[in-house]
Amino acid sequence: MNINLPAAPSEFGALIHGFLADAGHETASDTPIGAVEITSGESAVVLRPHPEEANVLLLEVEAAEASTLEDDSPVWVRLHRLNAEMRFTTGWSIVVEDDAIFLARPVSISATTPQMLGSLILEGLDRAEGLRAAIEAASRLDGPPLDAGESVEPQMLVQHA
Repeated sequence: MNINLPAAPSEFGALIHGFLADAGHETASDTPIGAVEITSGESAVVLRPHPEEANVLLLEVEAAEASTLEDDSPVWVRLHRLNAEMRFTTGWSIVVEDDAIFLARPVSISATTPQMLGSLILEGLDRAEGLRAAIEAASRLDGPPLDAGESVEPQMLVQHA
């Protein structure tokens, strides 16, 4: 993903340097940072300055590939509905860009500590994993309907309290 980044404000750099130091990565505090990409499992996390708001960090977590979904797939409608619910209740938005589906959340730099940023990243990774599973499940539901004569193997759902 190519991202054209504006010059990062010093508050952004301070927050990122603090986060990296808490995670055990040594960086010179005067090293300019425009964006940071972290890979965790199947997800990539990008931390970058918001392109239009100076005191806002944009946290983006890759959830799935969009290339596997057909343009007319009912999954797109489900994603749209989920996004409409989620963005106002959780602060996270589902964004489809190029061939990726990711979660995005604007974060106030002045109201966030390095530890809070770490927690938000973990939350985003958990949400991305859930969204990836939901997309896979919905994609299976979008398959061709079963033949009336085709047998279906019953399955039992076990729930743990």
